[in-house]
Amino acid sequence: LVTGVQTCALPICHIRLHWDSSDSDAYWEIRMFHSEIAGNYHLAVTDFTEDDEPEDLVRIWDQNIERLHRITGV
Repeated sequence: LVTGVQTCALPICHIRLHWDSSDSDAYWEIRMFHSEIAGNYHLAVTDFTEDDEPEDLVRIWDQNIERLHRITGV
C-alpha cells in the first residue's frame, strides 16, 4: 500500500509517496517547477534505493525519461 501527499502552489507542484510496508522513511517524489529566469519548466525526481541496487534504479529512470521524451516530442 502506498500513501501519498500532493501539494500544488504554483510555481511548484509535487507528489510524495511513502510505502506503508516499509520500515524506513524512504519516499518517492516528483516535483515540477517553473524557472522564472529561463522561462521553462523543470521536472525533478527523488527516489531511494538500497545500497546494492543503484544501477538498476538508474536504468529504470533512464528508460522512463527516454519514453517521456518520445511521447512528448522533446
